[in-house]
Amino acid sequence: PIKGALAYRADDRELVLVADHGLPRRAKAWLTHLPLGDGWFVAQKVAQSFRSLVDTELAEERMGHSIRPVLEDAGWGALAGAPVAVGRSLRGVLVLAGADAESFDKETMVLLESVSGLLALSLDREVAQQRERDNKLREAQTGQLATVGLLASTVAGDMAAPLGAMQLQLEDQAMLLGELREKLTDMLGVEAVGLLDELDELGD
Repeated sequence: PIKGALAYRADDRELVLVADHGLPRRAKAWLTHLPLGDGWFVAQKVAQSFRSLVDTELAEERMGHSIRPVLEDAGWGALAGAPVAVGRSLRGVLVLAGADAESFDKETMVLLESVSGLLALSLDREVAQQRERDNKLREAQTGQLATVGLLASTVAGDMAAPLGAMQLQLEDQAMLLGELREKLTDMLGVEAVGLLDELDELGD
């Protein structure tokens, strides 16, 4: 019979325990973070080989200590692991604990591999959907920036037209005042100086 189960997520450098059932509390600290470069536990061996396997050694001695007695006390006599992978991209590892190697007959291993395969496809789909959401968000942000740019350009164009018209009007008024100054000077001579000064102030 199956005594326990472990689910690991694969990061760049390690396997991280994300779910467990039946795992002895004293063994959890040992099995929560497993370096990928190591191979003392079945999950690491599966990650390195990308193959399903059954291990009756449970766990090799590490730094002069072994969690094998702890696992055996919990009724764990053999472990089976299967990679959660899409192609050569490892997403994680599933591990089942049984009373002995006979717990993992062909039918059980096929079921474990099927579950790990479905989980891998589900995770891959989730990653693809997240990537698509990120792309749509970037496109929306780019579209918003383009809209802001177009709006700014339109406002600038709308402001340029009346400002240009005002400039033309001011130039026309200055020209008319100049012509009026010449005519008044011709008609009134020096006496028109005071009136011209007042017209200059009006023009300013």
